[in-house]
Amino acid sequence: MDLKNFLISQTHPKRLNDANRAIKFMTMTTLTFDQLVAIPNAITDSRTPADYPETVFFAIRTSSDDGHKYLSEMYDKGIRAFVVSDATPLANKADAHIFISQNPRETLLQAATARRHLIPYPIVAITGSRGKTVVKEQINALLVGEKKVARSPRSWNSHIGVPLSLWHLDPKADIGIIEAGVSHQGEMSALAQAINPTIGVFTSLTDEHDEGFTSLEQKCREKALLFQSCSTIFYNNDNEVVDRVIKQLYGDRKLIGISGDNTSLSGRVAAYILGHDVSTAHIQPLSGRIDITPTPEGASVAFDYYATDNDGVATALDYLRRRTDPSRDIVAILGARVEDSILKRAGVTRVVSVGPGNGPDHYSDVHSLASALTTGDFRDATIYINGPEKSAYAALRDQLCSLRHITRLTVNLEALTHNFKQYRSMLPSHTGTIAMIKADAYGCGAIEVARTLQAAGADAFAVAVVDEGIALREAHVTRPILVLDPWCTNPHAIVSAGLQPTLISPDPTIPAALNDCVPEGQTLNVHVKLDTGMHRLGLEPNQIKAFCEMIDRFPKLKVASTFSHLSTADCLNENQYTLGQLSLFNNMSGKLEHHLGYGIKRHILNTAGTRRFGNTDHAHDLVRLGIGLYGIDPLAGTEFTTPLLTVASLTTTIIAITEYDAGATVGYGRHGVLTRHSRIATLPIGYADGLNRRLSRGAASFEVAGVMCPTVGNICMDLCMIDVTDCPEARVGSSVEIFGPQAPIQRLADTLGTIPYEVLTWVSPRVKRVYQSSI
Repeated sequence: MDLKNFLISQTHPKRLNDANRAIKFMTMTTLTFDQLVAIPNAITDSRTPADYPETVFFAIRTSSDDGHKYLSEMYDKGIRAFVVSDATPLANKADAHIFISQNPRETLLQAATARRHLIPYPIVAITGSRGKTVVKEQINALLVGEKKVARSPRSWNSHIGVPLSLWHLDPKADIGIIEAGVSHQGEMSALAQAINPTIGVFTSLTDEHDEGFTSLEQKCREKALLFQSCSTIFYNNDNEVVDRVIKQLYGDRKLIGISGDNTSLSGRVAAYILGHDVSTAHIQPLSGRIDITPTPEGASVAFDYYATDNDGVATALDYLRRRTDPSRDIVAILGARVEDSILKRAGVTRVVSVGPGNGPDHYSDVHSLASALTTGDFRDATIYINGPEKSAYAALRDQLCSLRHITRLTVNLEALTHNFKQYRSMLPSHTGTIAMIKADAYGCGAIEVARTLQAAGADAFAVAVVDEGIALREAHVTRPILVLDPWCTNPHAIVSAGLQPTLISPDPTIPAALNDCVPEGQTLNVHVKLDTGMHRLGLEPNQIKAFCEMIDRFPKLKVASTFSHLSTADCLNENQYTLGQLSLFNNMSGKLEHHLGYGIKRHILNTAGTRRFGNTDHAHDLVRLGIGLYGIDPLAGTEFTTPLLTVASLTTTIIAITEYDAGATVGYGRHGVLTRHSRIATLPIGYADGLNRRLSRGAASFEVAGVMCPTVGNICMDLCMIDVTDCPEARVGSSVEIFGPQAPIQRLADTLGTIPYEVLTWVSPRVKRVYQSSI
């Protein structure tokens, strides 16, 4: 149905004054506010699938992108309604209908607020520092079969996510659940007015986004403004600040303070909605994530731990579609019925169903499916797996991924995004970010990391060598990619992949080769590295004039930026040297611009530099974020410590436990001499997996059921042994954390006299990478 016929058929007196207004709309080029509110779908992301004739596109400008760039593309897809601040790209589109707004983002919120007033059912509003999405999904899981729930997708809790969530609430639901988050003072009131909740939930209060507030209490009070219209408020009263603030602000409301984790909180809220005893309600914890694992055949398997209904599956599939190469098929293996429209909208090309029914791609149970599959059945596809028997479907995932080696590096993509936002919040709005993806994203997997950071708003990526950049391009990573290695042996590959090389000297050999490869009428962005004190690579101060004279000979090359490396940003005792580098960089960059005759971008701050100087003029146009993204703080233990989340966890499983008497020896060379009757566990991880042999003989301990258990004897190529005598809960099949949240990687680096970067990049390719996301 086109937009004209939709508006005529769907006109509602509460939304539009009358049907004539809807008909009149089609003869106008300008939308009224009432007409805007009547349109059933709204999007802000050009990648979002939609029923385009019944959708309005909001062209929103952010620090990293501008929706106005995609107006023509969205028109070509079938969008005919737009909210813009500049309608120039649509000037020749006679059937485009436009709402002009100085601030489309605020218009989105205002229109969503108007739509919220048409929703008759109560809304639960959730806020807090952590756990909002998981609590939302847990409440929904408990209400399935009892109430029809409309809820915000994924973690849509921002000033854009909240109004989009409200816009798409199902009017036929029984109750709504909306998340709301803020990062600065003065943001919550507008969201609270839009949501207008009747039940409030405060999950937790931690130090995330502290930089936007003067104190923890101020942040708590700002978040609590969400509950102004609530008659009942649930909150975690383990936190003294939350307990005090909620009681001060809302002492006249029904307050239900709960001690314990978010699972307890979710259970009480759901029980209250269902009219049950709030004091005893409890539900089993949900994992709250999707795991993404590559297969040997080039496919990716996404295992959904918690989607329980059509809305949840739709959200998960939308998340996958955003991360999937457009050329790849999406295959859904489903143990429950999912609406065809959801599968079609997500671009699912094949459905394998499990359970009652029949058909060519149908199996009676998951075990029958597993028996029929071969590893090449879904070559080069993205496979989504969701079914009620999670353990059985997890086994199917393992079969498809050939996960026979049970040692895994788990990469938490939500933590990666959190860390990126932590550093981004330290910068002026005009300063962009370059994410370092070299060395396979520090061992974490460049493609999945780049896709995640691109979605989070990274402006560009940097790799060490050309092959790394080509791999990202082949995975449809679209942001600019800077190649740091200045030794260019294949200029054709750089130009054809749209990569941007680094130049370090006045020598014309490489620039000439690059210039020859650039097609006529086009230019290639290059970046100039300056040596300001690292003394590794880069132009010296006395080479700047010669470099500019050289580059002028190659008109197809344009200097896009100049940059340098700080050698002591993480050494506070070398502050004068760092300040000297910053000063020299400013001087050299200015001279380079002067000789070139045009402006160029500048970047010198790395992770540590961003933490120390991100709010100063030294942030320039861009910063380069590296190890901090991966949860490792180069300034830990100093006044500049940053609250980061662990991204990478190396885990394995106990495959054998044997008891030995005192005096027995363990391992090669008999170097593990037992001094007591001991329980010795064998782990399927060795130095071929990246576990350094110098961690042998008690030099390191690994976490088992909360107990640190030391290594015994020498680490072998594929195995190692640990002493679990003091861990009575240890048994065959117990999980062992080599490094991760419970066993920080810094401990291993300190023991080895090295840095965490090295420990992380040691992890062997034979160790499977499993990617977690809460979507």
